[in-house]
Amino acid sequence: MANRARDENAEQFALADATTYTVTAPWQSSATFDSIVPEVLDGANAGLTRTAAMVAIAGGMLLVAMVGLGVARALSDLI
Repeated sequence: MANRARDENAEQFALADATTYTVTAPWQSSATFDSIVPEVLDGANAGLTRTAAMVAIAGGMLLVAMVGLGVARALSDLI
């Protein structure tokens, strides 16, 4: 009994007949859920509008960084 393999009795747990289970996630059903993405960023021109949104966001971040650096420089000149 000491020489038995760890998974020796695995065959007694095997199912005799094959069964197919179809499980779908709740978000894959045809229920009416609100879209996470705004309608403007989804559709025929989704790539173009998403790229334009990324450029606009990056430009806004650059503008905020430049204003912040300008304020920091102005404050350092006062000292």
